[in-house]
Amino acid sequence: MIALPTNLGEAEATALLSQGPTAVGLLNINTYPSVLVLAARGVGSLLVQVGKNRGLRVIAAVGSVEKKAALASGADVVVSYVETDWVQ
Repeated sequence: MIALPTNLGEAEATALLSQGPTAVGLLNINTYPSVLVLAARGVGSLLVQVGKNRGLRVIAAVGSVEKKAALASGADVVVSYVETDWVQ
């Protein structure tokens, strides 16, 4: 049994048991110098953190609400997927 950190609730700890292995597994598929993470919440948030921990350049594609969360998770660059002026 492992004691939970005081700032981690039971719901978050439970989510880590399923989302954590998913995030790590996705990053184990291949080796890239950078990754694009779509929707930096849930598994996406973990992908940002694990990617940064592995020394990758992390680009997070988010809606405006998640921008601060993606930056707080460690994303190097955050772009909004709701903006219409994407370069083609």
